[in-house]
Amino acid sequence: MGEIIRNLQREEEELEQTVTCLKEVAEINKTQDQIEILKEINASLKEIAETQRAILEEIRYQKS
Repeated sequence: MGEIIRNLQREEEELEQTVTCLKEVAEINKTQDQIEILKEINASLKEIAETQRAILEEIRYQKS
């Protein structure tokens, strides 16, 4: 009977570790997704800045 209880406790600990690992993996995936979104936002902002720069240069050229 004691061995059955020890086995159950061991299996419960393994299950808890598995659940913890799955939660950590989910959090890592979420973080990686957020990083990818931030990279896309950064690229879009760079394009906007380049467009604004080109517009300003064109305005300066037309004024002179």
